[in-house]
Parts: sequence; structure tokens; C-alpha cells
Amino acid sequence: MFVLEDETAARRRGARIRAVVAGHAATFAGTSDWKRSRESLTRAIQGALDEADCRAEDVDVVFADALGVPEADQAEALAITDALRARGGSVPVTAPKTGFGRAYCAASSLDVAAAVLALEHGVIPPTPNITDVRHDLDLVTGHARPADLRTALVLSRGLMGCHSALVLRHGSETHA
Repeated sequence: MFVLEDETAARRRGARIRAVVAGHAATFAGTSDWKRSRESLTRAIQGALDEADCRAEDVDVVFADALGVPEADQAEALAITDALRARGGSVPVTAPKTGFGRAYCAASSLDVAAAVLALEHGVIPPTPNITDVRHDLDLVTGHARPADLRTALVLSRGLMGCHSALVLRHGSETHA
């Protein structure tokens, strides 16, 4: 379960702020057209970054959707590099769900939880069960990677063409 509340109210009551939802955007491209999927996910990422007032250079880690369909994963990799431009090939990317599956509709929630924990502990979880990286991304595999994490981008795609991007910031990154 996630508990979201107004930051001012949370601070007033002395709550521990684990992460802040800084920006979100969602788009729709329809089903099975991976070229449109790429463009739609790129727009979702850009919209979330804009809402968060976040530059591509500020993203420290991407939690990819990683559908497991080669054409879909290629479209996602290209969307990441399209949206993050020069930083797209060097920002660490992980997809923890390759270890636990899509969990029906819960996979994106599990990715959000993993992103919050990564921000808190300064460790990027690896992408399990991947031995051959086929995209021009800095995919974290094998072992967790320590990192100074301030901003995470979490991506989600539905099989019917929905695309979502969420920008999370470390809880200490906000104003008191």
C-alpha cells in the first residue's frame, strides 16, 4: 500500500517523507503498433519530466517496463533515448520485474516501491535473468549498483496501448 498526502501536511505532522511524486504523464497509442508505442511513451516521459520541472540530466535511474516482447522492448529503449537525449544511453536502467513477472496489474506498483527503496538506500536493483543486453542502454544486470540517487523515472505500459511515466524524487530533495 502507498500512502500519498500533501507534503505540507506530512511535514506538519512530522511524517517521514520517503519519496515525492514530482511529475506524471500518461498517453495512449492503441495496441500492437510499436512505432506509435515509442512515440507515445516518449511523450509520456517528456510530460512527466515537464510536470516535475526536471531536465533529462537530472534523471539518475530509469525503471523500465520491460514487456519481454523484442519489438516492444526496442520501442521502449528508443523512447528512453529519445526523451533523455544524450543522457539516454548512459543513465542506469533497471527492470526488476524480469525476476518476478508482470504480477497481473501490480508490476508498475512494485516498480514504484522498488524505486522508492532505491532512492532511500542509494542502490539500483539489478535486472534479473538477463545475460544478453540488446539495446544501447546502461542496463544494470548481475548485481545491485550503488549510486547517489535523487531522481527516478518509472515507466509503465499496458498491453492495450496505455503509457505512463512517473518522476519520483528522494524525500530529502524537497523543501521543508
